[in-house]
Amino acid sequence: MAGDYDKLRRAHANISGSAIITTDAGNKTLVTGKANHTIHIQSAHMQVTKPVEGGSWQLVDSARLELTGLVPTDAAGAMFDREFGAMGSPLTEGADLVLQDASRATGYLVWEGYLKPSSTMAM
Repeated sequence: MAGDYDKLRRAHANISGSAIITTDAGNKTLVTGKANHTIHIQSAHMQVTKPVEGGSWQLVDSARLELTGLVPTDAAGAMFDREFGAMGSPLTEGADLVLQDASRATGYLVWEGYLKPSSTMAM
């Protein structure tokens, strides 16, 4: 299974990465989209290091397509893991991967995925 994940990231543009989530609330662009291409997210891991009661994080694309539900940020050490399979969950064509931060909690985020030319792309 892990080989299928790696194979797709090697065949296309690997956009896997990580981010430290700071106390600045708001939207944070994690990966910038590209015209006629689609970002596919294979997995996401979030962990809270400094909690904020009543806050949440959420992964979406810049067209507001929800990738994850709301992830509560009210417990230190709280973790969220989401697997989307080797093919990944596709975002809207050309859209960015965005973290919506509705808290001032700190933590980190790790994601795996790839950027692939869209099937609607003119050849």
